[in-house]
Amino acid sequence: LIELRSKFNHNLVKSDICPHDKQNYRSCEKLCAAIECLQEINDSHATVVYLSIIRCIIIAFIDPSTPTATRIYYAWLAVFVCRLWRTWLNLVPKQDFNDRISQMANHSDIAKDKFKQKTTKKCFFITSTAFLCIELNAHNLTYLTLLVAEDQLPLETLKVSLFNSQTCENFFRLSRSMSGTFSTSVNFSVQQFLNRQEKISFLNSIKTQSNSSYPSSKFVFPSHHKTQQNHKYSTIQPEKITKQQVQ
Repeated sequence: LIELRSKFNHNLVKSDICPHDKQNYRSCEKLCAAIECLQEINDSHATVVYLSIIRCIIIAFIDPSTPTATRIYYAWLAVFVCRLWRTWLNLVPKQDFNDRISQMANHSDIAKDKFKQKTTKKCFFITSTAFLCIELNAHNLTYLTLLVAEDQLPLETLKVSLFNSQTCENFFRLSRSMSGTFSTSVNFSVQQFLNRQEKISFLNSIKTQSNSSYPSSKFVFPSHHKTQQNHKYSTIQPEKITKQQVQ
């Protein structure tokens, strides 16, 4: 896709598909946004399905603007696609499976070397940890929604976008940046982290007041346009849905 299509269409660069940087979330978002362009490439159906699973997970658990009912839909869509994928791998005969691998390996010498290392069906599925994570998160999201519908938990519990690792990483990155001007140490103890957490909480409260519509706010923090957009979504209360809607 990068070689055959213009960057104006897919917004991808070669570093976005670098296999050594597997935790680059921004590149993951860009790849998922290029699914429509990728569908025009021959023999890309499997890659499109894989990226569609990732996009379902992003919509269900990371995107702050997703409604609760839509979160549940995309969470279980990712689960069922993974289940169908694993079931197909288990049911396909071994000989047919090997024939498919041989056909794919004949496309190029690079693919042939890669497929030589993958001799079991397990190698062609996501890891067990990732699969269980998708399953547990979908079940947990449904369970939390039911508890909120029964008034056993507050409505703020459905702000699941605040529970993902990206939010935690941003918070930890902010904690590391709160070192002194002349300090070169970026590590800290648990007690120091708790002290910084109090400062961050106080700063966030000031930012919330400055971003609100109150004219009495005296502090104005410069913020990036993406941060302003995230703040707009974070102030929106998730809607409460009934058991019938969950079903």
